[in-house]
Order: sequence, then structure tokens, then C-alpha cells
Amino acid sequence: MDMQSPLLRHLRNVRWFDYADRPAVRIAALILVVLLIAGVGFLVHATGGIKFVYSHAMYLALVIAGLLFGLPGGIIAGIAGGLVLGPYMPIDTVTGELQHTVNWVYRMFFFCLVGGLAGYLFSVMRAHITRTQWVSERNVHTGLPNRMYLERALRDALRRHTLSPKFLVVVINVDNYLEIINTLGPDLSKPLMTAVYERIAGCLPQPFLLCQYHTDRFVAVTRAEGSSESLRGVTAVLCRSFDVDDIHVYVDTSIGMAEFPLHGSEPEELIQKASIAMHAAMKKGQAWSIYDRGADAANRETLTLLGRIPDAVAAGEFRLWCQPKLRLSDRRYTGVEMLMRWQPPGSDGIPPATFIPHAERTSLIHLLTRWVLESAFDHLQVWRAELPDLQVSINLTARDLGDPDLPQFIDDLAARHTIDPRQIEFEITESGILGDQDISARLLQTLKQRGFRLAVDDFGTGQSSLQYLKALPVDHLKIDQAFVRNLLTDRRDQSIVKTVIAMAQGLGLEVTAEGVEDPAAIEYLAAHGCDHAQGYAIARPFPAEELLGWIAGRRAG
Repeated sequence: MDMQSPLLRHLRNVRWFDYADRPAVRIAALILVVLLIAGVGFLVHATGGIKFVYSHAMYLALVIAGLLFGLPGGIIAGIAGGLVLGPYMPIDTVTGELQHTVNWVYRMFFFCLVGGLAGYLFSVMRAHITRTQWVSERNVHTGLPNRMYLERALRDALRRHTLSPKFLVVVINVDNYLEIINTLGPDLSKPLMTAVYERIAGCLPQPFLLCQYHTDRFVAVTRAEGSSESLRGVTAVLCRSFDVDDIHVYVDTSIGMAEFPLHGSEPEELIQKASIAMHAAMKKGQAWSIYDRGADAANRETLTLLGRIPDAVAAGEFRLWCQPKLRLSDRRYTGVEMLMRWQPPGSDGIPPATFIPHAERTSLIHLLTRWVLESAFDHLQVWRAELPDLQVSINLTARDLGDPDLPQFIDDLAARHTIDPRQIEFEITESGILGDQDISARLLQTLKQRGFRLAVDDFGTGQSSLQYLKALPVDHLKIDQAFVRNLLTDRRDQSIVKTVIAMAQGLGLEVTAEGVEDPAAIEYLAAHGCDHAQGYAIARPFPAEELLGWIAGRRAG
């Protein structure tokens, strides 16, 4: 089904032979063929008659006629050529001897055969090229216009100036496509995506272009004027469920836009930037988003930074720092939290917040987590001679909790370093636990069964749930610094902290307050039963290599 506008529909089949279909070209070609046939007749007569080889020049006119006018044109040219070299063309102009009728009729028949055959072959070739191009510009499964169609048609439209001076490239992604197909089967893809295509096309003002750019993605080109109304219409119609093979299907979409010429002048560039905007809308949970140069620049920097991580790990650019934890009952330093720092040569360092959140969304986090684990175990092996009871806390991300090989990797490290698992505590954020509770629970249960301790980090800032505290084998809650920073002045923070401490004590869990920046807050926490404190009031993070000296200095003091 072709729902493109009449203005742009012809762009679909632009090829070199399409120029021959233009009236002016056909008239010029007809005149050329007539002149060639007449010219060959004049040449044959001027060179002495039909007995000489110059009559073969007629084949050029026959082939051109077949090429430009097909089978009928080739046959008509053959008849015309046969008549020109026929009854009135002498065998020899000197003697005036005329041809026998059978000779010129046979020649005309042969001319018609050659001209008709040339026309037929060129028609077949043209149909094959047309079909091949049509197929190459259609989605294999749905038959809808595809990426090649859109990019060529848009490039042609830009060259011919058939679009408005300002237009939008709109990328529409079906976010739950895989979920739909995995649940209902691949046979639903064609009717579903065709129905989505038709609804989108019904909302776009003429002229427009629309294609199924990827399996789950459409790209439209439409004028910028009135685009807000059009996009509201697209969003509204796509929010309605689709009745596909008697099944009601809801389609969740994200839309991104880029404007010509503001955001680019080439089709590929505009589509890329509209796709960036679409991903931004998806990430933010918005219905649609327009391309933002600032956000794109930040994304490029992030991609570049992430691309440097594997080489940086291999080159030893990462360092472990640590931040001590104070046990409030006896004011002893009983543990440290291991923190990653990236220090490229000649740099002051790259802040963790710049790369860790982005790495957590990729498999690079596995590489970084394994590096932290190996380095932490190496340091603990060195420290335990002087600090045999020291406990080391290591952060695990939500993506780490989905790594089935992680428990065995940790087991191998503990065995190689002969470290008691009870000296290792893994900190997991609430969002990490709640991401996929079944997978998280299995991995955490495995670690717990092997003797490692588990802590919930940043407690209170995520989607706090008492259910997971009941179901998961955690040993420790770490109250987020958001509730500790203003603890001495904010009564609501005080109520929250005291409630969390009381709840943890009732569940048999230890409690650590993070972000303690005031010595008076240490006393307040100790008075209300908090087990540990961590923050600048105790110690700022420092390189792990300095821990033994730092502890010795505190003991001496």
C-alpha cells in the first residue's frame, strides 16, 4: 500500500531511463529516430544503392527506437526503415536496377524483427530494474517503504526543492515491539506494523515521506509548520490499541525530531539526530523530544570516555581509594569502603560520577567491577597482617547482580588470597535490588551462602520496600547522606534516621550513617544506637596504599 503524497510518489522510481518518459525527451527522440532513418536512406542512395554495406547503418536507428519506445517503437521503426530502403531504393543507382519485391519485403521483415527484439529486451530489462529497485526499497516482511527508499527520496526532494524550506525528520520507535512479537509471535509483525504505518500516514499533512526504517522504527519527513498539531495527532492515534487478528495490542512509542536546515542538511545526518532525540525521549519517559545539540555533545563525550575504559584498565590508570568506617560503640576503625578513581597520565583525574553511571548501563561495568574486586582482594591480603579484623566493603551495581559468573569469580579470588569471606561486604543499592528481584535474590543468596556479608547502600533514596528487607539475606543498612547531612538541624531527618535505626535493630541488622560531616552528628548517632558512621567528619577518601599509615597515625594520636 502506497500512501505517499502525489507530489513525492514519483520520486520512488527515479532511474536513468525515467528521463525517456518525459514528453520533451520523447518528442526529441522521435525526431532523432526519423532523422536517422531518413539519413540512412540518403546515405545508401548517395553511395550507390542497396548493394553496398551502408544499409546496415539502419540497425542503429532500430536499436534506438526499441530502447526509447519499446516493442511497438522497434517494429514501427523496422517498417519505416524497410520502406525507406524498399521498393524505390535501387540496387544500383548507376544502372537504375530496382529490387525484387521479395528482397525488400524480407529486409523489412528482418528490420521489424531486430527492432521488435531490441524493444522487447529493453522493456524486459527496464521492468527487471524497476522491480529490483522496488524490492530493494521495501521491507522484506511488510512490503512497506524502507530505509533505502527514504534516504534516496529525501535526497532527491532536497535536490529538486520539492519540500518546504523548513521540514522535520521524525523518528517514531515502537518501544515494546520485541515484547509484542516474543509474546504473540512473529506472524503479527506485518499486520501490526502496517496498521501503525497507516495511522501515522493519516495524521501527516501533505506532502510527506514515510518509511519503516527498521523493524521497530518508522521515519517520517513532514513540513515544520503545524508540526505540533501533527505530532499530537500521531501520539493520540498511536495511544489507541490496535486490533490485529482479533487481538487488541497496545503500542508504546517514543518520538524524536530534527529540523532542516537547523540541525543538518543531509538525510543521514538528520535521521541520526532525530534518532538521538528519540532515545532522549525514551530515556526521560517523554512522548517526544526535539534534537538538543548540548545533550548530543555530552553524549559524544560520554561515548568517547567509555571507549577509553578498556585501554585505561589495561594501562593501569585506575586506582583504589578507601574511606574508613568508625564503629561508634568503641570508636575503632573496623572497615573501609573501596572507591574507584580514574587518573590518566597528566590529568587531575576523571570524577567517578562522570563515567561510572554511564558504564553501569553497559557491559563495561563487569570489567570495572572485576578490576575493583581483584584490587580490593590484593589490598586486603596486604592489610590483614596488621589489621586482621578489617572489613572491606565493595559496591556491586544492578548489572553486576545479573552476572551469573560473578559468584564463582569472587570465590576464586577468596581462595587465591586465602581471605575469610566474612571480611568482605558487598554493597548494593535499592534500585539494584529492585531492578529484577528474582535474579538479584538468587545471586545475593549465593553470596550469602558462601559467607560474604551484604549491605543495602543509600537506603531511603530508592523505592524503599520492607518486603525485600524481609526476603533478602542482608546484614547491614547504610542510611543515605541525604538524611544525615542536616541531621542536627532538621527534625524530619532526625525522625527518619531514628526510625531506620529502630527498624534495623528490630530486624537484627547493623546500621551505618553515611555523609557524617559534623563531629556532633557522631555523638547524636551513637546516642541513638547507630552502629557505624562514615563521612568527612571521620575521614575523606584517600589512596588505599595510605591506609596502614593513616591507621597508625590515628592510633598514635
